[in-house]
Amino acid sequence: MLSPLQILQSIPYSIDFRAEELEGVLTQLVYDNYFTLESAKRKGEAMYIITLKENGLSYLREKRAARRSLIVKLAIGALVAALSFFVKWILGLFFN
Repeated sequence: MLSPLQILQSIPYSIDFRAEELEGVLTQLVYDNYFTLESAKRKGEAMYIITLKENGLSYLREKRAARRSLIVKLAIGALVAALSFFVKWILGLFFN
């Protein structure tokens, strides 16, 4: 159970986020199947009951895997470019 204030306090200051956007963002995350969201009241204060789903639980793992994949692709691209330059340089030595 989290209050809207607790959620807003956990967002870094470097991110431009307004309190009015909170409900919409939470709804979008529910549509993307990251968690289920239920509203409740505790002592007159609005509360959210959030239960993570499979997408929410695996988010960090998938983020790391995507980053690793991007780094591998960039490294392969750099190696192919270096190899192409080296082959061009060697052919230039033979035919000049």
